[in-house]
Amino acid sequence: MEVNSNNSEYIYTAVWTDWSHGRIHGATITLSAQNAGFLTAFLALFVSVSAGHLWRIISFVVHQFHSSQKPRDALHHQQQVIFKNTTSPVALIWEFALLSWAWRRKAQHPLLRNLLFIVLAIIWLALTGSAAILSARITKPAGSHCLIMSPHCGLYLAAGAGFNASDPYQLDVFDTTQLLETNTATSYARTCYVPGAERLPQCNIYAQTRLALHTTTNASCPFQSGMCLEGDSTAFAMDTGLLDSREHLGINAPDDERVLFRKSASCAPLTRAGYITVHNDTNPLPNFPYSDYLVAAYHYGPTFDGNGIHNYTYYYDAVTVRAQIGYKLQSESAILFSGVWATAGASETSQFWKPRDELNRTDADVSIFFLNANSVMYEYPTDDPIFSAHVSALSQLRKMGMNTSIAEFDDWYSADTLTTIFGCIDQFQICNARTEVCSDLQGIQAWASLDGMLAFIDAYDLSPLQADTLSVLVNYLVLNNMYYSIYGRSSYALRAQETLSNLNQVAQLPSNQWQIEVQSWFETNLAKLQERSVQFATGPRSSREGKQRVALTDQTPLCKAQKVRCPAGMTSFSVLGVSCLLAVGGLIILSNLSLDSIMARVGPKWFPGSAYRRLNWALDDKLQLQRKAFEGAGVGHWHGQTAAVPVTDTGETFLAWASNEDPAPKSDHLDTSDDHATRE
Repeated sequence: MEVNSNNSEYIYTAVWTDWSHGRIHGATITLSAQNAGFLTAFLALFVSVSAGHLWRIISFVVHQFHSSQKPRDALHHQQQVIFKNTTSPVALIWEFALLSWAWRRKAQHPLLRNLLFIVLAIIWLALTGSAAILSARITKPAGSHCLIMSPHCGLYLAAGAGFNASDPYQLDVFDTTQLLETNTATSYARTCYVPGAERLPQCNIYAQTRLALHTTTNASCPFQSGMCLEGDSTAFAMDTGLLDSREHLGINAPDDERVLFRKSASCAPLTRAGYITVHNDTNPLPNFPYSDYLVAAYHYGPTFDGNGIHNYTYYYDAVTVRAQIGYKLQSESAILFSGVWATAGASETSQFWKPRDELNRTDADVSIFFLNANSVMYEYPTDDPIFSAHVSALSQLRKMGMNTSIAEFDDWYSADTLTTIFGCIDQFQICNARTEVCSDLQGIQAWASLDGMLAFIDAYDLSPLQADTLSVLVNYLVLNNMYYSIYGRSSYALRAQETLSNLNQVAQLPSNQWQIEVQSWFETNLAKLQERSVQFATGPRSSREGKQRVALTDQTPLCKAQKVRCPAGMTSFSVLGVSCLLAVGGLIILSNLSLDSIMARVGPKWFPGSAYRRLNWALDDKLQLQRKAFEGAGVGHWHGQTAAVPVTDTGETFLAWASNEDPAPKSDHLDTSDDHATRE
């Protein structure tokens, strides 16, 4: 089974609470594209209908204020009729434009008298358009997140209980899993841990596009004084600050159920003086097949493998310089469990490492890295302490007995030393968001054992949900140190590898290239945290046999608590926004439909003298005007002189006008000069 965190298959389509915005504001409903389309169309129609009813209320208010018991000219009365019978501002604008034209020679300033109402209608049109746009924003939640609900939820471990690093199959599963996760995280970090990445669709997957990172140059050396190559204040420190399990990893929980955590690392080039021994045929390295070249051994702590104990950490055979190979990056990591040093997993050489006292940190996880340039030549001199290259490449070639007439290498450079070394420490901090009590910065070993976990849960008063969150988080962090950011990748973990062409470093590497490298590894670890959080909810990317699932059922609260950015085809709406929109719109519609009844009840008390205005409102209706016209012509016996619909006696029939009559009224004073003014 292949699981994609951007797959809409596991998106929960129902009502849920986004606790980032509280119980009320965070109430959210997620719908499929089809259902979201239906809801959006309905809301758009509803807003339009509500706006129409609100316009009728505005027309009523204007009509009432404009009504007068004093004699007024015909233009005034026509304005009143238009307000009563025009159902849209567009129609009103047109009607008042016609009035202005028709009365241009008959009334005083007809355009000015109509202009205020035209402007009112135009403003209303603008407000209606804005309301339609605003309603779309009101109904969308602040973060546009969705919730994952998968039957495959659980913590899958490639190196869980019973893991045997000497079992080739289990080791293969572990290595494959780590490589897949690391490569995926590296690709994401390269694309999305840059300014402006929020605009890229491939970066809108997790709850946050990227986790915060603060860097410090010239930080204190993380090891004993004298161990850092360039001094005790030349380290490079990286720190996330306190991260929120909900806001940053998307684990949806109320405020007092969150877990805060912090991840930091500090790295520095290490001195080689006093930690190197050189071996040849007269001084061979034990258990090492001697070559014609020198072998350098680096002593930063003993290592252990199937051949026993070695008093060196790493060795380098100088023959590799002429082996026509590129960069090589080797690493070792040590984590302290119950006072016993062990690697976080099986390295490429299945070694274990115990750092020397100078590198030993009981409050941090320690990693060490060895870089060999091998046959790499540099087009430009490099001042970076790890990639340092100032030695003439041609001179180096001649020393190795190679062709000395290779003129094209006159201005090229080779690495200054066979091997450069740098070390890193990783530290973590956990806080209870409810009590705001935090642990000290420590290595992951403080929580990695069951006893340590239970002790922390008890000491820091974690709730059951917080304890579950901590358990899963620690399992993420165990394999989240600097060592595992390059695990199995060797030189392919280097940014400098990307500018290597046929063993030639064609880029001019900056003097802080090593800082660029370790920062990219730290960012890879942060991206891993984001990915693993989602994988807990969806299940792993691959269900390859050998991965062990921790005994957590799909009923575990965490399995219903993972937020991601809504993928294509899914849309989330704010329940509060939709409810408010429906409530306000419904109130407007109901108020308009009940307007006459409401005013009949409250008008005499609240608006003395309004009876005449309300009578005008009723009589200005188109059906009442028709009734008055028929009554004036002596046609029909009418009832309901103030009703919404006047009626005649039962069965009464008549023509609108006699077929042999001119429908235009006859008058001795008939003026036809503007008879068809509306057509001009």
